[in-house]
Amino acid sequence: MKKTYILYSLVSLLVLSGTVIVTDHYKACVADGETVCFDQETNRFIVEENAELTVYVKNEEQKEYLLMKLTRDIVDYNLQINVEVYPEVTAWDAVHTLDGDIFYIQQLEAAMIHDQLMEIDERIGNLRSSLGINHLTKMINYEKTVFLPIFYEGLLFAYNETLLESLGFDVNDLDEKNRLNSLNDWQEIMDLLEKWSQERPDAKITSIFPFTVSEPWQLYAFLTAGKWQMFDSMDVSDPGFLSTDFYHSLIFMKDMFDKEWYFNNLDEKTWNYEQALINKESLFSIATEWMDWEDIAQYTNQEFSYSAFPSNGTTQLTPLVRVDGLVIKENDYPSLSHRIVSILQGLENMQILIDTYDANYVVAHDEFDKLNLSEKQAEKSLAYSYSVSEPLLALEENPSLLGWDFYLQGHVFEVLMQLFNDEITVEEAQLDLVDSYELWYNQHNK
Repeated sequence: MKKTYILYSLVSLLVLSGTVIVTDHYKACVADGETVCFDQETNRFIVEENAELTVYVKNEEQKEYLLMKLTRDIVDYNLQINVEVYPEVTAWDAVHTLDGDIFYIQQLEAAMIHDQLMEIDERIGNLRSSLGINHLTKMINYEKTVFLPIFYEGLLFAYNETLLESLGFDVNDLDEKNRLNSLNDWQEIMDLLEKWSQERPDAKITSIFPFTVSEPWQLYAFLTAGKWQMFDSMDVSDPGFLSTDFYHSLIFMKDMFDKEWYFNNLDEKTWNYEQALINKESLFSIATEWMDWEDIAQYTNQEFSYSAFPSNGTTQLTPLVRVDGLVIKENDYPSLSHRIVSILQGLENMQILIDTYDANYVVAHDEFDKLNLSEKQAEKSLAYSYSVSEPLLALEENPSLLGWDFYLQGHVFEVLMQLFNDEITVEEAQLDLVDSYELWYNQHNK
């Protein structure tokens, strides 16, 4: 297997001069600007004297909380802590325009400056559970932990609870992923589609699920139906197109393509997810990030619920999600940096954000009972946890390009459209993608 390359310059991980030394857990140490010190008795990170750091936070409430928690440290150690509200920093900002030491950044942006990020002590990770969410950061944290996931952004599988209940479905009989037990598998949904194609209970219903082939990002979930994930081998030269898993995914896609998902013959190339959900035209749909579904639900007197995608047998489909999180940029005060991040990573700070900042929160499966989330916030957080992040593997000889760019540039979508239009077979689609990626890789890996 080839060495894994994370975007831009992970090679710099080998440069010892930029490495923060983490001391033995059980020995006292001095915060000297090179060492992360932790006091076992007080269960706190020891901070450096006369330290200066800039921290960017999400809102004023979080700023006030952080400064309150640091009050004693600021006085005792003569600290200069500059806390500013700057909700999300880009890689460009972090390098060229801002002086932030600790900030929130999208995972892909963080990967661009990976070589400038400080390794985060495992004791920070131990403050919180990672049950059910550890896979979201496996690539960026592959060789060392530099990123702590906090927020989600992406598409959600949704169902119209009001419509389902009016049609006699038991909306209280749910599985652990918040899906209806009677319709938590695509085969069950397809069986209902076949049944209602003969006679449906309400003429206003235009589909069971308004399946659309108009956009490649949302189609990724269906490509995971055979257990395939792009670059699952952590090798940028091998996206897995030749695998049996990908072949089974294409078979599933072909089955989806061959179904008549609309009772009114609507074109499946037309995006219809929002309209179908709002207008009670479909039992299930995909909720997009840019709409306020709680306001829509209240206005239309409906209830929309969110869950993991239906499975394909024993395989859980996984849509894409973008994750925003905390990082520490390399600085002269690693121990103070960890003290601050330990506060920002704590459940108390998380609750302040939940109460005051509108976002979708990364919550471990065993932490829902420790946080006061609204019903819909909890549903969304749980549903997002069954998603996957965009793969961040860069080409070895051209680290300005990701292997994932092949997907985003539409090469996979182009082949899928040929399969959708019956221009090629599943076998031809698979071989076409194997050859196309090899050609693309060889052309760009220079």
